[in-house]
Amino acid sequence: MAGELSVREDMDKNEDTGIDVDANITQNRTVDMDMDINVDIEKEKSVRKIIEAVLFASERALSLKEIARIAGVKEKIVKRTIDSLNKEYNRHSFEIALTGGGYILQLREELYPVVKDFVEPEMDQKLLQTLALIASNEPIKQALLREYVGERVYDDVRELCKRGLVRYKKEGNTKILRTTPEFKKRFKFSGQRTTMV
Repeated sequence: MAGELSVREDMDKNEDTGIDVDANITQNRTVDMDMDINVDIEKEKSVRKIIEAVLFASERALSLKEIARIAGVKEKIVKRTIDSLNKEYNRHSFEIALTGGGYILQLREELYPVVKDFVEPEMDQKLLQTLALIASNEPIKQALLREYVGERVYDDVRELCKRGLVRYKKEGNTKILRTTPEFKKRFKFSGQRTTMV
């Protein structure tokens, strides 16, 4: 009874002061909802940064499933985030493109001609292997190198010379191969030798 009287007195006090209790409760709920929205906005910003970072760092296209696993969200959230990022990127020189293998952050295709002279073409694993063998065994005869890499040695040496990474001097029927100063500059090679024989 005393408890009921106390509640009634409180209600009377609220009526006397003109405070709307229902409005107070509604306002408190709104504040709670705003806090939830703020948490969601912070989480969305975090997910957005993770997706952008993963695409930036990856050297290959990533599927929605892979990105979702890394970001810890559902695939539809990844797709929505990628669409949102691409809208933002409209003002930039790069985009998130969908390729056969998934999504990749890349330069816009129309800008390739502008930057082609500044970009080192990718080296496949076999070409890189040939370059490593030359660098760690120089000077080396092309005939000896052929024993290790096979017939492709001729194409590899031609490509490496074209890229300015390898030079040669004719010696009889073969060539003596060496790396160039450009190779040492680009790859910061210490000159440590190995022996192939």
